[in-house]
Amino acid sequence: LNTMSSHRKDNIGELIEFARSHSPFYQRVLEHVPAGAKSVTDLPLIDPDEYWRANASNPNGVMTRPLIDGTVMRSGGSTGTPKQVVMTKQELSTHGKVTANAMAHGCGFLPGDRVANMSFHGSLYGSFMLLNTALLELPIPIVHLPISGNESIDMMAHYMKTFEATVLIANVSTTCRLAEYFTSINETLPSLRLILYTGEC
Repeated sequence: LNTMSSHRKDNIGELIEFARSHSPFYQRVLEHVPAGAKSVTDLPLIDPDEYWRANASNPNGVMTRPLIDGTVMRSGGSTGTPKQVVMTKQELSTHGKVTANAMAHGCGFLPGDRVANMSFHGSLYGSFMLLNTALLELPIPIVHLPISGNESIDMMAHYMKTFEATVLIANVSTTCRLAEYFTSINETLPSLRLILYTGEC
């Protein structure tokens, strides 16, 4: 239900009342939920299209408190319609820690890896910042190379060679462009041992 407050809600009834009283969207969506609801099974399923339409027309109508401390981001729009999301500073920090923990256990990082982040930034897109946040929280010692996918392909290749990147995080199209570039100049990148995909794939 987006940001709730610094006060933790301990039961579903309190959560429902909080959402109803602080968000016009949830007031409407939850209007038929009985006051004595005790379980998430008492809650209606929310139509994602309805939620994103409401968020696009009036983000403040979906949120449960005013945005005074946080970050506004857009998704990459893989469905053809980029979606606006908001994270408080605390939510962004928590997201980074949770993502870092998952990456540490499932992505194959090794101590000392040199990680080239080639995600795109700007236009409110969140992937570069979200990955940077997670990489800074990674519980494995790594060297972080925040290069970005906005660089020219020759500069990407230059930074990767100069700093002997061992891990590349990029979307599929950037990875293919890098591979084509190295092939065109008849070079390889012997240090690179792991490619992690993000973005449109």
